[in-house]
Amino acid sequence: MKSIKYIIGLLFVALLAVSCGDDFLEETAPDKLNTSVYWRDYNDADAGMAAVYSHLEMFTGWDAFVEGRSVIEYYRSDMTVPGADASNYPWWTEHYHFSFDKGNYAILLLWDNNYRGINYANQVIDKLPGIPEDKITAEQREQLMAEARFMRGYYHFKLLINFNQIIVRDKYPESQSDLFLPLVERAVAWDFIIEDFKAAQALKPLKSQDKAKLGRATQGAAFAYLGKAYLYRSAEDATNKSMYLTEAQKAFNTVISGGDYDIEADFEGLFDGTNENSSECIFALQMSPVVEGGASYSNWQNYFIGPAELDFYGEVYGSAELLTEMKKEGNIGSIGQFDDRMYGTIYFNDPYYNDNAYVLGSTYDDVFGAGSTTVAFKKHYPNDPSSAWSRCHVDQPLMRYADVLLMQAEILNQSNPADAISLINELRTKRGLPEYAGATTETAVFEQIKHERIMEFTLEGSRFFDLRRWGMADEIFGDRVGYNSNQLYYPVPEDEENANPNLYGN
Repeated sequence: MKSIKYIIGLLFVALLAVSCGDDFLEETAPDKLNTSVYWRDYNDADAGMAAVYSHLEMFTGWDAFVEGRSVIEYYRSDMTVPGADASNYPWWTEHYHFSFDKGNYAILLLWDNNYRGINYANQVIDKLPGIPEDKITAEQREQLMAEARFMRGYYHFKLLINFNQIIVRDKYPESQSDLFLPLVERAVAWDFIIEDFKAAQALKPLKSQDKAKLGRATQGAAFAYLGKAYLYRSAEDATNKSMYLTEAQKAFNTVISGGDYDIEADFEGLFDGTNENSSECIFALQMSPVVEGGASYSNWQNYFIGPAELDFYGEVYGSAELLTEMKKEGNIGSIGQFDDRMYGTIYFNDPYYNDNAYVLGSTYDDVFGAGSTTVAFKKHYPNDPSSAWSRCHVDQPLMRYADVLLMQAEILNQSNPADAISLINELRTKRGLPEYAGATTETAVFEQIKHERIMEFTLEGSRFFDLRRWGMADEIFGDRVGYNSNQLYYPVPEDEENANPNLYGN
């Protein structure tokens, strides 16, 4: 059983709901624990920290995690297309067509869930210093504080890359007025996020070896996300771009030079439950088939990813562009004809799937029909498909060492393509692929980095953000029905507008 639990009810306190429409003042029975008396010792604080993770990646229920997160992460991509059933849910397909407005339900879920996570983190940050010294060691206090700062930074980061402006919540609310805060400029939000990730560098060690702490933030995660924040920010600020890229490079180099992370040869095992929390895993959303004690599982794989042809819901499929890109390098694979990562990501019409019953016990032709061009996803699907309808408990990697290598390669390529090629080849050779043998110009190497990112991170929610920061969104989505270049960030939810009188300033 995995020990890190995503627990909402762990704290026996009336934790403040973030929505400004909720009542702030509540009567609390005098014999019940509340925020003023709960934080007694290390165990209380550690339980409070576990609660901080309860909203990680919107893991709070069917609407938020299975549907809300899925459409936000997968439909804003040129590598995916909605399945037929998706047309029954306009609040999903609006993301694919970039036709959403401030009333879209998924946008509200994204806003609400991340701010609830921030609220939990702020409570830890606020209450931790008050725990008596004889009830918690200095090392325990420092570790939990750094962990809470990481998670607060993480939740704000998720908001800022999705919304043009956000509210920065830097304290646990003590009164109603603390709820009604205005939006801040992006530079202010970036500064806040970066400072939180810097504070999280106090975490020890670089990669956790403690099985009881699997899924908790580590120093490696702090440096990886600090580098990612700087990289993303560099795309928004031409004046300071060089400085931000330098800082990103330093952060990534700490992860790379530390020697605690490595690339796994078995790509598919990273996503099917057979190689979780491996040397490549820097930060991941943990699942468990054992629910006692608050652990969780989800059937999101079969509901959203599982193809309709296998009697699942089939809400997302691979695009024709994805198939073309993944076949781009031709016969370089050891599993089948193409890049091995292709077979860890999709089902497609190929001898590998037609000569073997590898499509959940059937051949491709038997499932999709002879001559079909359907591209269905297998990534994130459990190695044991019998668990799909009951307790699908495959972890979701959120930050992998492969991402650090490719983000660092992207930076190095702008000054010395040879250094970037070295990192690309480190990734490829450890995946069992031949080294990059193309042109060594900055343009050619950048094209290869884009290709590697598709091969590695399809269905991991990075494609849209990559295209936007590269300035390629209009080029890629320009012909999509409904596309509007003003919709590259989500609008503040209507519920927040209606409840917060100070949202746009006093």
